[in-house]
Amino acid sequence: MLIKRIFSLILVSVTVLSCNVVLAQDSTNAAQGPKIKFAETSYDFGTALQETQVKHVFKFRNVGTDTLKIAQVQTSCGCTAAESSRIIPPQKEGQIDVTFNTGSRLGKTSKSVYIHSNDVEAPKRSVVIHGTITAKEVEDGKK
Repeated sequence: MLIKRIFSLILVSVTVLSCNVVLAQDSTNAAQGPKIKFAETSYDFGTALQETQVKHVFKFRNVGTDTLKIAQVQTSCGCTAAESSRIIPPQKEGQIDVTFNTGSRLGKTSKSVYIHSNDVEAPKRSVVIHGTITAKEVEDGKK
């Protein structure tokens, strides 16, 4: 009986220590170098009228251990503009300001913004702004 208790205690101790070692390795390996983490990667603006602008700020954090550098921000078309923080120290926040010009489009739409950085895990990331565009009313009340 005593041998079973000792064996069980040893087994539990080894299991707990193994889990702690694995967790410690995961936390140090995962955050080495710069790493971008977005609060959200998609924004639904709902419904907007033609010939208006939709604006949204995508916030992110450098959860890594080195300075995050945003090299380039590209949009999927000329109707969308994006400006970004460029140098983000470890554990600090940055943002990407997106402006989408609805123009004469109608219906459901989706526009992407591509972020190129020195993130060690994903050097190219994207965020999306989407929604539905409705017709702008003309002065006489017709659409």
